[in-house]
Amino acid sequence: MQLEEDELRVARSHRFPRTRFGTELEDAFQTYRHERLLKRVPTIGSAALVLFLFFAVLDFLLLPEAAYRVSIAIRLFFICPVIMLAMYAAHKRWSKRVYATYYFLAYICSGLGIIAIIAVARGQDYPLPYDGLLLHLVFGYFLMGMPFLQTTLSSLLVSFSYFGAEFLLQTPNDVLASNAMFLLSLNFMGAFGSFMQERSRRLLFLNTRLLVLSKERDKKEIADKTHLVATASHDLRQPLHAMNLLIEALEKKVEPGEALALTRQLKQSTRQLSQLLSSLLNISRLNAGIVAARMQTLELSVMMTAMQQDQLLRAEECDVTITSEGPSPCWVESDPLLLERIVRNLCENVFEHASATYLNIRWVPEGKHVRLEVSDDGCGIAEADQERVFQPFQQSGSERRQGMGLGLSIVSQLCELLAMPMVFESSPTEGTRFSLTLPTAAAPALERPLPASNRSEEERTASIMVIDDDRAVLASSSALLESWGYQVRTCERPEFALQAIQEQEPDLLLCDYHFEQSAWNGLSLVGDLREKYQPDLPVILISADTHGDLELALHEQLSEGEKAITALAFKPLMPAKLRLMIQHYLKGD
Repeated sequence: MQLEEDELRVARSHRFPRTRFGTELEDAFQTYRHERLLKRVPTIGSAALVLFLFFAVLDFLLLPEAAYRVSIAIRLFFICPVIMLAMYAAHKRWSKRVYATYYFLAYICSGLGIIAIIAVARGQDYPLPYDGLLLHLVFGYFLMGMPFLQTTLSSLLVSFSYFGAEFLLQTPNDVLASNAMFLLSLNFMGAFGSFMQERSRRLLFLNTRLLVLSKERDKKEIADKTHLVATASHDLRQPLHAMNLLIEALEKKVEPGEALALTRQLKQSTRQLSQLLSSLLNISRLNAGIVAARMQTLELSVMMTAMQQDQLLRAEECDVTITSEGPSPCWVESDPLLLERIVRNLCENVFEHASATYLNIRWVPEGKHVRLEVSDDGCGIAEADQERVFQPFQQSGSERRQGMGLGLSIVSQLCELLAMPMVFESSPTEGTRFSLTLPTAAAPALERPLPASNRSEEERTASIMVIDDDRAVLASSSALLESWGYQVRTCERPEFALQAIQEQEPDLLLCDYHFEQSAWNGLSLVGDLREKYQPDLPVILISADTHGDLELALHEQLSEGEKAITALAFKPLMPAKLRLMIQHYLKGD
């Protein structure tokens, strides 16, 4: 690609026609010219047919009968069929060489036909002017799109044939000289115009090819960037997920004192690292154009209530009271994952930067739309900073705070991606309110849910099976879950899980989505486990691959009943959120 691009740039730096393109480039140009010509022929041919039909009518009205019989026959039964065949050949896409030859000969034959009409009229003592020939030459030089040398040579051939016919008809020398002067001048101007056209066509071809190569290079760069982001996302999320779980388990084992304080500081730093990593990967994917909206019908009240519950522990850490309110059910059309990211970023912005004591998530139906609001009673955003905070790596105020200033930039780009209008109001005394407008949707027809498990969690300790091919994740998950009082079994391979579930059915499955060197993924494994052993098995799928279409796969492959007992989360997963999800499925825990 780079060699072709260099050749194109070198060719563009020279002036046509002193140098010709190299063999491959010249062949590509001729193909390019041929394709453009085939697209133009229907228009050019139609215009030429209309003109010849019009001149045939004029011949009938103005010429003697003996003359118009011959002239009309030449126009309708010779020239028009030649033009129609050129149009038919373009439609049938004759080969480049055959069509170029025919097109060249058709132009000469049409010109000779016009000369024959002029000669016939002169033979009947009717001095027909050469306006038709003049129009023909104009067509050849400026409209037909033939190569410069072909146009010039064929036009000169037609012109000299006309001079020969005039000479044979014994046209006076002064008239012949006047006509020759005019037609030769026209040929000179036409040749110069054709030369400029040829140069423009070649430059346009070079620029078009350069543009195509540039787009291909951009696509490759985007693909490389996509691969880099995906690899970085997976490889960084895995150990960070294990760190989060290990630190949570460690905190419960450390006695109060300096060690516990250090552990909690480490926990806070790890949480901030997780947020920074997520923000960087999200903004990278957005800038690379690899995030696509997957619109579907969702129940907003359930989603926002779950969001509020999910943020409770984080709110307690920041001494913020978080509430949610709105009608239920409330069906809207949106991408659930992207909408969740927007609301999470807005909540985190309040926790980190607003110095608020109160955070409210509220949804209000308004006709065909629902207004979703996230408001707080914090310090607000200064008016001078209200546009700047939506730019990447920008924060309000002059004081440098935690974070990288990406949260609101991600919110803005995601709202644009979802075509979801967002407005906000902010003041130092009343806090900030973000308002999102979502379209309403009809409630979907629900399938009958799968039967709930008859086992009582009050009778025994819940059993959780963890499946992950990363040993560090298995160890950290096991330590944390056991510290919460659960019975834990770990499986490093999907095959081991199929065997283990036959020995004892778990109450909940924590399953990684991607397995190296395995025909299964998390979703297919869960499908086999439910089909063969436990149809009502609750599952939390956890993945480090945020670039795939996992949400879409769950939406398309699971029934409504299965969706009710299946959750999807992404690494690194905060322990508090994991615990809430587990408690949601293990009633009575």
